[in-house]
Amino acid sequence: MAFGMDLGIVFIGIDLEVFLRKLGFLRLAIIPLLMQLAKAKARQMSIAPKAIS
Repeated sequence: MAFGMDLGIVFIGIDLEVFLRKLGFLRLAIIPLLMQLAKAKARQMSIAPKAIS
């Protein structure tokens, strides 16, 4: 728990503007990956019930 709190303090210490800019860039890169993951997961979910029954 203490480690997580230390990490939070470190993140707060980062220059917020730079951090947000990096976050925005990462979000642009990650969203397509998340969409692909969601589609793959949805495909698995639709297949799974048929396989079980």
